[in-house]
Amino acid sequence: RAFERIDARREDAARLAGGLGAVLRMELPLVLPSAAIAACFAFVLSIHDFAVPDYLSSIGPKFSVYSDEIFASWRSDQGVGRAVAAALPLVALTLAALVPALELRRRNALASFDGDFRRPAPLPLGRWRYLGLAFVLLVLCASSFLPLGRLFFEAGRGTDGFSAGHLQDSFAKALEVGRGNLRTSLGVALTAALACVPLALVLGHALERVGRGTWLAQFLIVLPIAVPAILFGIGNIALWNRPATAALYDSTGMAVVLAIG
Repeated sequence: RAFERIDARREDAARLAGGLGAVLRMELPLVLPSAAIAACFAFVLSIHDFAVPDYLSSIGPKFSVYSDEIFASWRSDQGVGRAVAAALPLVALTLAALVPALELRRRNALASFDGDFRRPAPLPLGRWRYLGLAFVLLVLCASSFLPLGRLFFEAGRGTDGFSAGHLQDSFAKALEVGRGNLRTSLGVALTAALACVPLALVLGHALERVGRGTWLAQFLIVLPIAVPAILFGIGNIALWNRPATAALYDSTGMAVVLAIG
């Protein structure tokens, strides 16, 4: 997307001046902020992840991630204070990744539009396109296509091997058993999304109107991302798991609150 925001006339001028090498030398500094911001947020989401490592280590070799320590600190005595103390280094590390991303955005490093912007044409990579395609396919196959393919194979495998009939029966049985859970999940997701959209529109509009003073506002909005998800869950348990709010805590409304957060 960042490459698509570069005016075609800049590419043409660079290509005339020095060919593909000049085009890349001109474009890479323009797209580097986008890549850096994406890397920062990918880092934050990965380092906070608790569910996937916890699940994998429960059925395979045991290993721990930092979120495990936060959860263990809370589970040992149900003390929120110990969990918060354990999470502080992770929060600091997360902010160290988010602050540069916010600074890049504050400087408008992503903007490269001109008044009469022209969409760039596909950049010919020559023989390098095969290497690039191979890399993308390798990552997608290892992370998505092959695991999903194995799941479909296992779902359709019976005593006489794989067949479309077994696959159809498996999905029909799964839908019959999980229809209620699926309905609940869709309801929670839809409700949370409908609540977040107007909130995002208001906050986004406010940030654009504030102008140069948006750094602090952006920091406050992104700050919840710096809090590990497991600590956020512990905080909600401590806040809502009490007699006065039992009706909310024991309902699907609690799932909506968590999803919005």
